[in-house]
Amino acid sequence: PNAVYQWRIAGTNTVISNAQNPIITAPDATTTYELTVISTYGCVESNVASTTVEVNPIPVIADVNGGGSYCVGETLELSAKNGTPNIGTITYTWTNPNGFEYTNTADSTEKFTVTIPLLDQTSGGTFTLQLMSEDGCFSDIQTVNVSVQDIPETPELIVENDFVCEGDDIELNSTPYSGASVEYEWYFTDSTGTISI
Repeated sequence: PNAVYQWRIAGTNTVISNAQNPIITAPDATTTYELTVISTYGCVESNVASTTVEVNPIPVIADVNGGGSYCVGETLELSAKNGTPNIGTITYTWTNPNGFEYTNTADSTEKFTVTIPLLDQTSGGTFTLQLMSEDGCFSDIQTVNVSVQDIPETPELIVENDFVCEGDDIELNSTPYSGASVEYEWYFTDSTGTISI
């Protein structure tokens, strides 16, 4: 209390704080700080105290891929990259609100992938990814949305007449699908192969 505190960055003469216990906001590089203590009588501590604070880079998630709409039974693969170079091994975790969690490790230059086979209705949702560096620094969370749709049931085909005369029209009918909107694609096969109508 009966002293003046002078904090400097090593190698500079500029005082950055006169607080006894200063708070340095978001330093972006490893830095050595020096402290000089001067008593109220003007006596200067002969030894300058110093401390080095190491600032470790944080992973940055980039290029998140794999989101979108899938059908039941398909395989989902999500992937992402790290945008901070040369930070060693990354621990990555994919989760979603349905209780899914997958954690693995990869080099910071590799992709962070997860594969989920045989999707069902509980597989969809918002997936989140977070990375952790070897030094315990966490990335911001990134999300990707996945929806899983039911496969339409095989329709029952109905033809009024199973034979017609050449030049006559035929009407083809199928049982309606009661789920989400679908497209109907009709095909027939003849000597030249399968042709879309």
